[in-house]
Amino acid sequence: YGPHHGAQSNVLYGAGVAEIAGNASYPTAGASTHFTGASCTSCHMGEYTVVPDVGRTQTPSVGGHTYNPNVENCKTCHTTIQDFDFVSIQTNTTAKLDELKALLLDQGVIEEGFETLYELDEDTGDIIEVITSDGFHPVTGTYTMAQAQAFFNWTGLLEDRSFGVHNPAYVTALLDNSIDAITPVPPAQ
Repeated sequence: YGPHHGAQSNVLYGAGVAEIAGNASYPTAGASTHFTGASCTSCHMGEYTVVPDVGRTQTPSVGGHTYNPNVENCKTCHTTIQDFDFVSIQTNTTAKLDELKALLLDQGVIEEGFETLYELDEDTGDIIEVITSDGFHPVTGTYTMAQAQAFFNWTGLLEDRSFGVHNPAYVTALLDNSIDAITPVPPAQ
């Protein structure tokens, strides 16, 4: 259960995810300036640029047919932008995704999976067992509609991979309403 792994079009257009009713209003589908005033290619396929090596094993590049977005392309509309975390949208989205993930974990909707890898200990020459996380996965079960929708939104927004950049107002509304919908109400005193 969950959205398509390429949820970028859904997020960009603002449709095709679970719009849970709540305090946050959803913008009209297709109204995002990133949908109406830009395009996938204008942001992701602008001028090809080789980015200076910052200690990686290979030099990254942006624009052109790499499909890696170039922050310089954003300056057409956002003249003061320095990075993709413009007005902290990625920071805020990441925090809300983490909050929603914690709720889903607490309620047993998802769980962390682990895998065992075997590596060579370079000092001793022994093969050692290394247990590492392989991500978070849904837990088979029966859930409320709000939990199912919140999981759908959490997964879809992770799969979008823009952390809010594709449609900031829509992503914020989805996360706020998803969090509110599954946050337990404290008992009355």
